Amino acid sequence: MLSISAQLNSSATERVEDWRQFLEHALVTFPGSEDQNPTDSGHRFTTIARNRLAIDEANIFLPADMVRHLAAMAVKQPLIIVDDFTGSGDQFLSTWNEPIVVSAGHSSSLAEEVRRLGIDQCFLVVVAITHDGLNEVKEQAPEVSVHAAHALPPQASLRHPATNLVTEDLVGSIAPIVEKYSRRAGVVGDPWGHRGLGVTLGFEHGVPDATLPLYWHSSDTWIPLRRRR
Repeated sequence: MLSISAQLNSSATERVEDWRQFLEHALVTFPGSEDQNPTDSGHRFTTIARNRLAIDEANIFLPADMVRHLAAMAVKQPLIIVDDFTGSGDQFLSTWNEPIVVSAGHSSSLAEEVRRLGIDQCFLVVVAITHDGLNEVKEQAPEVSVHAAHALPPQASLRHPATNLVTEDLVGSIAPIVEKYSRRAGVVGDPWGHRGLGVTLGFEHGVPDATLPLYWHSSDTWIPLRRRR
């Protein structure tokens, strides 16, 4: 959020008031479908926005409700989309483009409403984002300015031939080990996580699905390093 405040086009003496005005008018939501999981991590981060930035609760919406709110507006306001992690970019872009019924016979999306209103202050604020995810968001949603505490390089994936997660002499042995123990643990699906991203990231509140399942998968034959919450 501090990086957003640095973008305000005002003098140092005016910036404090401009930032206060920005927070007063900012609308906040998070990535998630209309039939979203109630445990989506975005709920946690909208709560943080409310508690730490004093965002008015009336300005915080579920994703589908945000589309309906924007559709009823005639004047643009800043839009902030918060989350913990952007991996492939799939979830964000699905939310960005998902058609939502806003009135009888009419559907719209975040993307359409941002363009209709001409919102030029639209931000995706995340704790971490992968190189691929950042490129996808930039390409598919150019109206969105991405602000991440940590932008992960391509080498932050165990699948990268020059991964920085293990020493160089171990790079060639990683794939057989991951695949062998994923089978032994009973992992169903891609042993490298969502979209095969192969990241090794976890938070206090949970583990993204782009992280290797070996880190969080639990079964009779496998005790995870970090349980999903």
